[in-house]
Amino acid sequence: MEYSNAYLRDVLPAESPSELAVPEPVMQEIFTLLQDGESFDGDDSFVLKRSVMWTYAAFEQMRLGNFELELGSPATERQGGFGKEAGRAHFGLFDPTFEKPGFGLILDADWPVRPPMPQRALAGIIRFPRLGQSFPVIERQMVTILHAQAAPVNSHSACWARDNKAASNWGFITSGHAVAGGSVPLTNGANGIFARSHHPPIDAAFVATAPPARPELRKLANLATLRFPAAGLPVEIETPKGPQLRHVVSVFNSLGVINTTYFGIQLFFDNSCQPGDSGSLVRTLAGDAAALYSGELRGAALNGLTNQILGIGQHFEQALHALNVSAYR
Repeated sequence: MEYSNAYLRDVLPAESPSELAVPEPVMQEIFTLLQDGESFDGDDSFVLKRSVMWTYAAFEQMRLGNFELELGSPATERQGGFGKEAGRAHFGLFDPTFEKPGFGLILDADWPVRPPMPQRALAGIIRFPRLGQSFPVIERQMVTILHAQAAPVNSHSACWARDNKAASNWGFITSGHAVAGGSVPLTNGANGIFARSHHPPIDAAFVATAPPARPELRKLANLATLRFPAAGLPVEIETPKGPQLRHVVSVFNSLGVINTTYFGIQLFFDNSCQPGDSGSLVRTLAGDAAALYSGELRGAALNGLTNQILGIGQHFEQALHALNVSAYR
């Protein structure tokens, strides 16, 4: 997906919602983001703030049931109540090349999808009377390609982690799909021990190792986390070959559901990385952990895959809750 600050600015509502419509924890995190220099330069300095505010104002109204959903196909109508699949609805940018320019609600399409997606990407409209704002709704059909085999020698670790159940137990966090249990071979020739995972659906695992050496241990500090990402957030994915700059383009709702293990809260990026990068830390430019990199989403069509590509990551704070560990850098 081709992301630009200008595109985000063009498709966002021109004004921000009332701060009273945005949950207070989100507003507190927005303030921290802007203080840490996460805003864009010049005229775009508050585009990210507006994106975050609209995203979580909309999610909050959806939680309260204060919305009207007008959908245009039987397949989409079945998803209209959101029911048990509520976590699979995400909010953010549409792909202007493969879908249509826009910012709004994105629903995972049922399988199989007929007719082909380009003819039915626009699925309807969601209206928020109390916000005085409507957003388009699209269906998106993608397939997930995970970027690690079942061994961390083929993936990457995010950071040190300490077991909250037993403070003397140390290890690291990686993607859940990258470990298969038992002894875990590491790239330095040593072995870790698979400790726990909630994959699926939480794509994260804790691998126990020897604790960090005492000089390193003295330098470690708790890793701060970002709870409420939104489209436009610049991030760096710390891959084995070095940091890769990406932008968040849409997110699942993380309001009040961080501690669930029923579904994985995911972030979507404007581009993917490479096989073997699963488990890499996705952090803000200020250093806060946002996600664990998982792989890519590739557009699907009736005649095979398309060139539509997004990156995908597991929400980091949810991973910490599911694994019951604390993260350190």
